[in-house]
Amino acid sequence: MKKSIENNGNIYSDDEKGGIETHSPELYARANKGQKHSSRSVLNLFQSAFKKPADINQQFLDVGCGPGDFTKDDLLPQCLPCRKIVATDVSRGMLEFAAKHNTHPMIEYQLLDIGGDTSGFLREHGHFERVYSFHCLHWANQEAAFSNIASLLKPGGECLLYYPARTPSFLFWKEIVKVQRWSKYREVVNNAIPKTQYMEDKDALICYAEDLLKAAELTAYTCEVLSVVSPKLMSNPEAMLGSVLSTNPIMPLLAAEEKQEFTEEMDQIIRSATMPKKYTEAQMRTFDVYLIHAFKTDL
Repeated sequence: MKKSIENNGNIYSDDEKGGIETHSPELYARANKGQKHSSRSVLNLFQSAFKKPADINQQFLDVGCGPGDFTKDDLLPQCLPCRKIVATDVSRGMLEFAAKHNTHPMIEYQLLDIGGDTSGFLREHGHFERVYSFHCLHWANQEAAFSNIASLLKPGGECLLYYPARTPSFLFWKEIVKVQRWSKYREVVNNAIPKTQYMEDKDALICYAEDLLKAAELTAYTCEVLSVVSPKLMSNPEAMLGSVLSTNPIMPLLAAEEKQEFTEEMDQIIRSATMPKKYTEAQMRTFDVYLIHAFKTDL
């Protein structure tokens, strides 16, 4: 059962059964079209870059499957032939939604915190030939996540990782907790924003990722930061609102009536930022995204 913990006036999230309720599966499934489009482009481009072709004896891991639609509709067809995909998420709600709406006999949905202790998961499932992760690793403890990805790979196994380094959504998360009503959620927001959001240039972002790979003993074929421009979000506050709310860590902690108030307040913040141009055009429409293709040394 999900619960909120209040400490010195600040709110933290927890789940006494294990797992973390991050986002509304229904809202996320409706609002993640842009993410799916960019992930699909990366997948189409890099599937031919894997050194070992897929076969019916291999199992692959999807870290951060969310509602499961991308896993079933896009990732699985690109991975065939294979034995199965183990699709994981830290949210029980996401996994329940995925199992209900995106079931497939070759997909096994499992709870996994990639930034936590993965030893039990490894004992249960063994090693994987490939690890995929799309729009997920910015939520995790990245040092632990990269180390765990390496431990879950077979020697010679490969990973394809695609996740935000800096995004406009985080600007609005920071803005709303300046409002007194929502200030008690400041730590929730601070804990959800990765340190890469505050890095000033791409060189710093790339150095950070290279250090993560080196510490995890993974070798990069590709380690880049792509600037993805979304001009539609700049001119469409409704689209921006959907994007911001679908991943906001405060929403799962709110009662129904609070969610409506929170949505209205966030809408006002977005409109005040987009119309008077409180932020620069580049800040509002540019997503800096990590693209990493790496392998585990074949000892």
